[in-house]
Amino acid sequence: MKTGRLVRGIVVLSCAALVLSGCATTAAKVKLQSVRVSVANEMGTDLGAARCTLRNGSGEWQLNAPGLATVSVDSEPLRISCTSEDGKQAGDASLERKSTTARNMLIGAGVGLAVGGAIGKNRGDHNAEGKSFDILSPVVGLLAGMFWGSVIGTGAGVAAGETGYAESVRVTLKPLPKPATP
Repeated sequence: MKTGRLVRGIVVLSCAALVLSGCATTAAKVKLQSVRVSVANEMGTDLGAARCTLRNGSGEWQLNAPGLATVSVDSEPLRISCTSEDGKQAGDASLERKSTTARNMLIGAGVGLAVGGAIGKNRGDHNAEGKSFDILSPVVGLLAGMFWGSVIGTGAGVAAGETGYAESVRVTLKPLPKPATP
């Protein structure tokens, strides 16, 4: 009967954690990040100035490359379009958003697994000779530890705001086709 109460308690606490973890994600603030943009030709040689536009779902920013722009981090990739000063070359690049939430979740689940295993092992029932062992308690302890560890790891990733784009990008400019003469 002790195990049934333990399982019910874990289910209730798990539901509460899921409800409360939703609150943390809705209260997230807009994150700003600086991105350095440089331009080069197809051979990799740095070019002089170029006019660049950076855009994602949060907005659009202009800069003269090489240069630095402060952008809002968005779930969409950051798209960069640049044109050389003389207008003869252009190029595009895209930066995907990187996230460490999955890594934090795995680390948290690993820690939870170790703690849950220790708790579950100690909660197993033994008879006087130590022969009878309750297999459900360690399993429940492991699962609960993994769940709570991943919840804590996810929360830490969201709270730390460890998401964003790469800090710099190099856009390769290619010659534009010459307009056809009539």
